[in-house]
Amino acid sequence: MCKLTPNSLNAANEKTTPYKKVGDFFHVLTLANIFTYAFLVLRFAKPSNENSNSMFDEQWRSQGFCVMNLEEPYWNSHDLCLYADTLAAVGVAAIYLALHKSPGMEKINPLMKWQSLSVLTHGIAHGVISYHLRQAREQGKVNIWEQANDSPNNLYSKLFVGLVFWFPMIKSFLDHLSLVAIFGMSLLVTVVGHVFVPDLFGFMYVQTVIGIMFAFQQLLQKDKNHFAYMIFPVITFPLSIIPWFESMACSSWFMQYGGHVLYDISIPFSLCAAYLLCWLKERSSLVKGGKKSN
Repeated sequence: MCKLTPNSLNAANEKTTPYKKVGDFFHVLTLANIFTYAFLVLRFAKPSNENSNSMFDEQWRSQGFCVMNLEEPYWNSHDLCLYADTLAAVGVAAIYLALHKSPGMEKINPLMKWQSLSVLTHGIAHGVISYHLRQAREQGKVNIWEQANDSPNNLYSKLFVGLVFWFPMIKSFLDHLSLVAIFGMSLLVTVVGHVFVPDLFGFMYVQTVIGIMFAFQQLLQKDKNHFAYMIFPVITFPLSIIPWFESMACSSWFMQYGGHVLYDISIPFSLCAAYLLCWLKERSSLVKGGKKSN
């Protein structure tokens, strides 16, 4: 009697699965949402002292983020991002190390391989922002971007933090590229952000670059007919929605629940949820395949 393996079962079902269509739809939807948000931010978001009638929240426009406990050192939203991302990085690493050798996870692992380090450096970047925010406050400056950014030390600091932030982030999306190529891309994105992007638009810039890299890397794949291709964009799509709430409802309710830390912590949570669902799906396929082969 011929035994069916999980791979042969998957191949037989390739023509009937909705994975490709659903995955494509949510990747395109995410890109459309990100581009719309970026356009509106560029068009209507001005510093809070320039446009009191903006569609965007005044507190958000004063910082470029929704920051809770702005006056409290080591306890504002940026500090909370550092603490939460550090803990989340440990959790992401634990889940990846526990599951990455499981059968069927080969296609999914590249998306998670560098995510723990990426989450950690994301938190460190917020810690650096909080440090500069404290400096600005000590100098009596209202907005974080009022600090002089033309000194050599500040320039080198921004380039270093940018590289630390972007390298693992880009590597997690483009794991097939060499370290040299990833370094070059990280340096380019960092320099463009520093030279051409005002601090008020920094969050929008980061989200747009990340969204474009992830979506296009996925859309250009040849093999899309698998569960991971569908579930990752479905679960991570809400990440592109959260900035709307953060930038438009900061003072009314978003700040009360932590501000920007809500966005930060949702990233590792969403990725881990998608990864765990992929593992459960592969495990279920193996169990079904084993029963049908008997």
